[in-house]
Formats: sequence, structure tokens, C-alpha cells
Amino acid sequence: MNNAIFRNHEHYNENKITRRRASHPFVFSYNIMDVRGVQLVLFVSLVFAAGADALSGHTKTFWNETTENVLQCVDLDINCDVMKQNLACCRHEVVPLLHYDEITTCAEGWLEDSNESCSIAACRHCPVNTFCLSNGTCAHFCEVNSNKTATCVCSPGLKTAPYCNIFKRKMTPIVVLEKINRADKKILSKIRLYNERAWTNRNGFNRITVMVPHIYFPDVISSLHKIYKEQYNSAIVSFSKHESSQIHDSLRRLHTECGGNRTTQTYICTLSAFDRYIDHGDTMNIDTDSTISFSSPHYTLSNLINRTQTFRASMAIGFDFQPPVHCTKNCSLQPLEVSPEISKGRIHIEWNGWEDGLSGIKHYILSVYKMTPNQAGDLSQPDDSCFSNTTDRTSTYYLPSQPGVYAFLLIVEDNASNRNYARRFALYDSTSRIDINKTNKLYFSSASEESNYHWQSNNTYISVSWEDHFVNYIHDKGKFLSQIVTDPVVIDNSTVILTYDDREGKIKLTATPNARGIIRFEYVGPLAADPKDGKPDTESWRGLGQIAHESLHKGFTTARGDGSSDKVWIKAHDVMGHTAVDSTYVYFDSSPPTAYGDKAILQKNIHSRKFTSRVIMEATDKDSGIYQIQWDVQDKVTGRILTSGFTAGNRTEDKADCDSNIKECRCVADGACYLFKHYLYIDHCPIQMSNTDLQIADLVLNIRVVNYALLTHNFTMKIGKATTLNGIKQCE
Repeated sequence: MNNAIFRNHEHYNENKITRRRASHPFVFSYNIMDVRGVQLVLFVSLVFAAGADALSGHTKTFWNETTENVLQCVDLDINCDVMKQNLACCRHEVVPLLHYDEITTCAEGWLEDSNESCSIAACRHCPVNTFCLSNGTCAHFCEVNSNKTATCVCSPGLKTAPYCNIFKRKMTPIVVLEKINRADKKILSKIRLYNERAWTNRNGFNRITVMVPHIYFPDVISSLHKIYKEQYNSAIVSFSKHESSQIHDSLRRLHTECGGNRTTQTYICTLSAFDRYIDHGDTMNIDTDSTISFSSPHYTLSNLINRTQTFRASMAIGFDFQPPVHCTKNCSLQPLEVSPEISKGRIHIEWNGWEDGLSGIKHYILSVYKMTPNQAGDLSQPDDSCFSNTTDRTSTYYLPSQPGVYAFLLIVEDNASNRNYARRFALYDSTSRIDINKTNKLYFSSASEESNYHWQSNNTYISVSWEDHFVNYIHDKGKFLSQIVTDPVVIDNSTVILTYDDREGKIKLTATPNARGIIRFEYVGPLAADPKDGKPDTESWRGLGQIAHESLHKGFTTARGDGSSDKVWIKAHDVMGHTAVDSTYVYFDSSPPTAYGDKAILQKNIHSRKFTSRVIMEATDKDSGIYQIQWDVQDKVTGRILTSGFTAGNRTEDKADCDSNIKECRCVADGACYLFKHYLYIDHCPIQMSNTDLQIADLVLNIRVVNYALLTHNFTMKIGKATTLNGIKQCE
């Protein structure tokens, strides 16, 4: 691993120095290699600050770092209209903001005059072979002061009395523990101060390497860099137990000290063949010493600089192998809650009661997924989310952009990167409605198809059907109410187990029973009512249990009179609270039609049509009307049906004329009008028989009159010898 070393960069010219200070370097690290070769790396920064600049020229320029506390938006509500409610859309916190200012002052060795110009020479901190006596007199000479005497001006970090050789507090080392990096690029923990604890959830190590790079940045560039000496004394690695009574003997005895004074800036301590067992809650402790000494073999006087500064950096690596838990067994809080589950507006998401007793909760990650139907018609969660946010808050709002079922996945992560998961579902829809599909009717299936399902006899059950008549097309196409597949959920290319999945509520893993997006039906009737009657009272609605059947079956409680009607209303409901109502009706007829067979006239071989005979007859039905008059020609000798056909009831659209001529016409309950007189035409050509059969055949005409309730009246007319019908052999 490459450890970058950052120093302060200073540039000199005749009169000015410009200084750029680098950010804290990552200069202390440990590598942990697990059995698969995965490395964990922790960086610690050891930065030493010293004073005593020795500069040439009259002025110096440097960057001054200051901190200002400012009010800053740290969490933006994405559902808020930021153009109208700028401040209300943010959660604000006071955060430190760093400022860097360029400052120009007199270089050491020069003082300001009355014109604020750096023209007065002063004795800088004494260079090699010189020293600063008390009362500010240089013992040898002052490079920038011709009179060789001046008040001694100490460089920053050194105290004036007695000889600019006492370190101020800021000359001591400072230590910043920065962060942990893993080879899988997951950030385990961030440590901002030394003597704190970092966390990891990795186990199974076979080697531990502690790297201790040290950096010293002396401000005294021209002189002190020649006389300071660095010593890096030791790195000590030891382990402690979360529960000491359970510590393994092999781990208790593990105490490794990598000693010796080194002058190299990077010191490495390696524990090879690491075969100890590490438990949840164990701690690895790392201590290191760094020493900076200032001395010079050229100086023999006791007042020369001869000072040593030592600092010990300590850190601990905690092992946490258990994910955060929820207080479900001991509290009434929900791991994750969305409300409302069925929404036309923004959705509120809240989570409370999560705990992690060891490393602590680091943050929450909330991701939103729009569920999509698969080929089987079930809903599944896609790999890519449509929204994701990392936060330390425990609630937020989300407004979807389009109708659909949305999965809200909460990742609870502790400081060791252990995770637990909770998922809830919600349905969002602000645009759909219930449509009535005219192609698929609401009808009395117990009535005759021939009457367009408007007539039936009154000695049967009433059955009403409305399959696919009511439809919420958006919900039906999107499969919003289908079951949600429980396939493994993949997050960051890894399969995870959802400890708290959604198995209750209105929108959950199991399907919501529905018919084309309709979840509930209510009905009124069948009631004896005119087909033109309006909607029933709201108190009259009754629920239906079998949503998928889309049908209603009722028995008669009282007999219906011939020509009377019943009506039924059906109301459909969807999950959004939309409703749609439609109705249908049926008429009853228990009596067969009337036909006057004895008055029927058979006309053989009529002249207006070739090879055709005609029957003129009267038939009527006072309730449902004549649907058809069916006939067939039969040979009485052989019993064989030689030809057949039918004629529709003789319907007229002139209701006024029918009402004025009741001896020849009748209008029934549903408003249709029928003439009594009917004409049947029998084509001879379909009658096929041999010459022998033709000579002996004795023919009859069977007539069946059918009303719209499919009740019939039958009679027979005699035709006679087949040879009396023209065209039987000529049509061949």
C-alpha cells in the first residue's frame, strides 16, 4: 500500500514567503489480511507543528485558517417545493466552515516601522555557530542587522526568554485518526480524534500489519532542519475482551511489542501466521511513540537548544460481528412504517426502535424501488432504486412520480458496517378510475341468450354475471394487487435476508384478491322494479364475498307474475376508494305462446317462388313476444327429417299502429311489438330421396312456436305425398 506523505510547501524570494499548508496526511495505518486475502487498512495521522521560521527577505505571506460556525442545510426534503419554501424544505444544523485567508507580514528578522513597512532589522533566531544572549543581543552577528545587536525576535512556537529555545505548546505533536478503508471499498468507521475506537466486522485474519509512518514539519527551515533528530520508538499490539472471563487463552497471551529506535519515517510491525480466534466484542489495541529531539553537536553552551518532545498515539480496533437489532419484543415501535399504505399524495416513512449495543448505529439508508410485474404477473423488486438517501434522521416523506406499488427498503448500518434490513410496501395512484367495459356485459345469465338476456321463466333461480365489466385499467395492467415474489433481494451485488419484511397491512407480500383491479362488489336486488328506475338508497347495498366469481345467484322468495320485471344494481370498489355502478333487468314469462294451428293454411308450390310452399299462420305471446317459429319436414314412413328452418317473430317498429290494431298486433312489457300473422316458406330443393322413397313417402310439417322465455307451443300440419311437391328431383 502506498502511504502519501504531505508536507507544508513554502516558496522563498527576496522579500516574501508564500506558504501553503496541506491537509492532514494519512500517516499511521494498519493492514489486516483475512483468510481470503482481504486487507483492512486504518490510517492515523501524526503531525508535528514547530515554530522558528528563518526567512530571508523583508515580508512573508501565508494562509491563515479560521473556523466559522454557519447555519447549513444538511437534509433536503425532495418532496418540498424549494422554489416556494426554500428554508422550510431543509433541516438546518450549525456546522463548522473553514476559511483560508492570505496574510502578509514581516519576515522574521524584520520589524515594521511607523509607515507599516518591514524596514527595521531584527535578530532572527540565531543560526549555526551563533546564539541569542539575554537582552536581545546576538553573540556572534546578525545577518540582517549591520550593528550586530538587536532585540531578539523568536520564531513562532518558541518562547522569547531566555534564548528562544523553549517550545510552546503547539510545538508538541498532534494526532488525528482519520478513517478505516477496506479492500471491498466499504468504509467501516471514521475517527476524528486519537485515543478513540474504530470498528470492523471482519474476522478470520491470518496476518496483522501495523504501519507507523511519522512526519515532522519544522517551520524553521533554514536552521532547525539541520539540528532536529527523529526517533520512532515502538508499536505495541495487544488484545482485550469485551467479556474478559470468556477470553481465549491464545488471545489473552497475545501482546506484541515492536521496539527499537528507528529514524525511518515509516515503521512496520507485522504479526504473521495470526491464528487466534476473535470474538464479537474483542478489541485490538495499538500504541506507538514518536520523539523529536532538537540538539546540535556544534553547540557547547548550556543555553543552546536541547529539547525533546514525545507523543504517544493510541488507538483501538473493536470487532463487532452482529447487526443492529430492533426492540420489537420489548416495544410497540415499528421497524419501518409507511403511511398511508394506499396514497394519492406523498407518503410518510418512519422508523424507530433500532439499537446497536456495541459499535452503535452509524446511519440509515432508505431506498425506494418501483415494483414491476414479471411474466407470471407477480410483482418483483428491480435491482436499481428510483431514490436512495443516507441519513441519521428517523423519518421522511416521499412523493412518487407515477402510479405503482413501491417498496421502501431501510438499511440500518452500525459503525462496523453490519446491516439489518426492513421493507414495507405502499401503493401510489393519483390518476386511475373504474371504467365500465361495454364489451363485457352486466346481464342476467339465467335469462335466454335469444332475448339478449332480458327474458326468463319464473320457475328458475336468478343468476347475474358481470365478468370483466368493471375494470381499473391502470391497476390491472400494472398488476398492483398481485403477490410480491419473495426472491432474494440483491443490494450492492450481495444477496441479503430481509429480517423485517412486509407481511401485514393493506399492501403486503401476499396478493390482494381482486377482479381486474376491483377489490369489492356490492349489490341491490333483484327487486321488482321498472327497468327505468334509478339508483337505490345507499342503505340498501349488500356485500358480496366471492370477489373473483363476479356473479350473483339468488333463489325466488315469491313468484313473479308473467310480464313483471326485476332489476339489480352492482357497485364496484377499488383500493383507491373509487366506485362505479351499473344495473340490468330481466322480465319473467311462465306461459307458452299461443298458435292457431287449426287456422294455419298450407299453400303448396306457390308461383311467387320456384319449388317452394308457404304456410300462413297466426301466433302471439302476450308477455315476452314471439322469438321464432321453427319448422321441419318429416317422412312419417321412415321418421327421417328431410329439411328444416325457422322464421323470426314478425316484429314491427310502429308501436302506435300496433296499439291501435290489437286484433292483429301486440306490444309486450319490454316495449317490443309483434304482428300475429307469420309466413313460413319451405324450399323443396333440400328434400333429397330416392325414386322409390319418393313414391311411398308421406310428409308432415312440424311447427314449434318459441317465445323469448324459450317456452314453446307445437303443432303439426299434413303435407301428404312427397310427389305433390314440385322440384324434389329437378333440384338435383
